[in-house]
Amino acid sequence: MIAGIFLVSAILPFTAKAASKDEVAGYIEDIISFKEEEAGCKSKGEWIEKLSENAGQGAEWYILSLIKNGSEGDYSIFKDRLDAFVKSNNVSGATTKQRIALAMIACGDSENAFVKETASDATGKLGVMSWIFGLHLLNNGSETENYAKESAAEKLLSLRLPDGGWAVMGANSDVDVTAMALQALAPISANNTAAKEACEGALKLLSERQLEDGGFSGFGQENPESAAQVIIALTSLGIDPLSDERFIKNENTVLDGLLKYRNEDGSFSHVLGGAANDSACYQALLSLVSLKNFYEGKGPVYLFEEAESGSAGSKEPGSVASESTETENAGTGSGTNGKSEVTGNIGSNKGDSKDSGCMNNDATSESRTLNLKEILYACVIGLGLIAALILFATGRRNKKNFIFIGAVCALLCVILRFTRIETGADYYRSSAEKKNAVGSVTLTIRCDTIKDRDNKYIPKDGVILDTTTYKIAEGNTVYDILVEAVKENNIQMENRGSASGAHGMTYIAGINYLYEQQYGELSGWIYHVNGVSPSYGCGDYVLKDGDVIEWLYTCDLGRDLNEQFEDW
Repeated sequence: MIAGIFLVSAILPFTAKAASKDEVAGYIEDIISFKEEEAGCKSKGEWIEKLSENAGQGAEWYILSLIKNGSEGDYSIFKDRLDAFVKSNNVSGATTKQRIALAMIACGDSENAFVKETASDATGKLGVMSWIFGLHLLNNGSETENYAKESAAEKLLSLRLPDGGWAVMGANSDVDVTAMALQALAPISANNTAAKEACEGALKLLSERQLEDGGFSGFGQENPESAAQVIIALTSLGIDPLSDERFIKNENTVLDGLLKYRNEDGSFSHVLGGAANDSACYQALLSLVSLKNFYEGKGPVYLFEEAESGSAGSKEPGSVASESTETENAGTGSGTNGKSEVTGNIGSNKGDSKDSGCMNNDATSESRTLNLKEILYACVIGLGLIAALILFATGRRNKKNFIFIGAVCALLCVILRFTRIETGADYYRSSAEKKNAVGSVTLTIRCDTIKDRDNKYIPKDGVILDTTTYKIAEGNTVYDILVEAVKENNIQMENRGSASGAHGMTYIAGINYLYEQQYGELSGWIYHVNGVSPSYGCGDYVLKDGDVIEWLYTCDLGRDLNEQFEDW
């Protein structure tokens, strides 16, 4: 069977289709059509009204894309809802405020007091990402007594790492953050020597980081969001992603790397062959709009008003700026946007338990009792009988032939007899049972902060995994027990990084298909041990007997959970 699979793969290789600029508009419309249908809308106008219901809560990215795409619609509805949202809510996150302010500018409300307040108060308040989006506001004409475009750009340039790029944390540059820094620097790079030199160095880094299939990785995992951010960066700098040799690897462009994640329905997924994912969809949409606008001679997607003359976005399409996920997450997940590596996804979460979103435990138990060896014994005997019948029917009835078949079958049965074969559930259960236990801990997974949201993966009571006891071995960490729990209970989980990785951390990007930034730029997964939020990553927190672990979904960096923080 394995040989057959390899043979088919060799004969019919699955390769990403090279896309042309003429197809880009079609990809854009496909995403829009998918989102319209998903929202139960029959037109862009209806979808804009539907998006307005979530004004201030992340729908801004789709509105920005629609406006820059030139899609017709009444955006005043969204503008009014956005204004009402900031007046009735205490919007505290710096990058959340900047996202809303950008959307206001895009909707023609640049004189809104919230825009001016955000430009003054939020720039630089939450690290590198607040400098990036603060510079976007300044590029769009927002005024502040604290910073001008040049001084904000100077601060952003000072955060550049020795390897040539930028990152939220650590000493190694991140593809997404580097690309987003380039997007903010693009409008001033033509007239600013320091910015131009930094852009050239960062482009060199991104070129070196590009994979052979044209895509990009973040935290060791290839993903569409990174490719999308690079496309926006290149087009903002006046670089053609489909023809610039620095960004073509093995005849694959960045667009090829992005389109690998495109589903048949036009949506985009986080991982190859995965389900549609909102973060992947809106970042792919914005990047495709940026590419389309580039070929139409329009400016960068983040410029909504008249850009300063001489900006990179005013270059003719195809010009090269050099010679040669989206917001900062300050602590959720125990990093940056929606890049994920599936590590604990055993089931599809389509069980009978409607409230938990997990597979039914009875079904899991039934799979554990399945005797795979009996099936394999039957297959061997069946194949032996078929071979014997073929020999008999073809007249090759020499006893030696039948003895040979019998010997092969007997040998295979002996091999099966001494081979350990288990289902995935049995394997993980037996692995846990073989622990040299030094104690036990309890673990709970909850999403109470969003239990009233309309999402099939959110349990009605907010409990994804009720309090469960797990044995611990010497040196087991919070991450080790989480992996054991999601595997044993067939709960989807995605992580990136490792304790020995570039950022020295293990980051939990999603649990039960609920992801970071899905419900706001400061949303994501955090963990508590004994009611306290530790000051280091889940892969470094070594457990002791009696510890109580809670994985909780936050919409505001834990502030909505009344967190107690561990002393540094």
